Order: sequence, then structure tokens, then C-alpha cells
Amino acid sequence: MYILNLDTRDKYDNFTEGFYNKNNSYIILSDPKQLNLLKNILEIDEITFNDCLKFDENIKLDLFDNYDFLSINTFEIMNNDIYVEEINIYLSENFVLVVCN
Repeated sequence: MYILNLDTRDKYDNFTEGFYNKNNSYIILSDPKQLNLLKNILEIDEITFNDCLKFDENIKLDLFDNYDFLSINTFEIMNNDIYVEEINIYLSENFVLVVCN
């Protein structure tokens, strides 16, 4: 997990208790396994949380009061093999959270 506080320019390579201040803005990169550390702090709902835990081919946009949730799929071709990856993005007034492997 990587966390950047855009107001103070503090960087965290790991989750740190008490890092979050609603008055600051953040960019956060997380994998699905670490998302549970952020779920309550960022008030992530159960449906989008579960969507991040499993791969699916659906592309979607869900609008909530506290954030918008976007799920997209990307692909890369290497040596005639196709690799598909899901990227989930939470967009809020004070954070952008990207969840991917």
C-alpha cells in the first residue's frame, strides 16, 4: 500500500494507524488484500468492497454520497499472451483510492 498526503506531502509505504485526516487530500494505491484496512476509515460500502476482492469482466460506475466508484478492465499483450487486469477506483472530495493487483 502506498499513501500520499497531498497537503503535507507525507508518504507512507505501509498502512499506518491514524494517518487519515478528513481535512487533507490523499492518493492511495492498494491491493485488494489490503483494502480491508481502509474500509472503515474511508467508509467504503460492502458492495464495492466485495467487488474489489474478486475479478469480474464488468465495467461499472456507482455513485454514492461520499464517493464515486469506477471499475474498469485493462489488458496488455506480451509475447502473444493477453493479460487482463481489473482496476477499481474510488473518487472522493479528499481522496483517490486505486485498488489493483
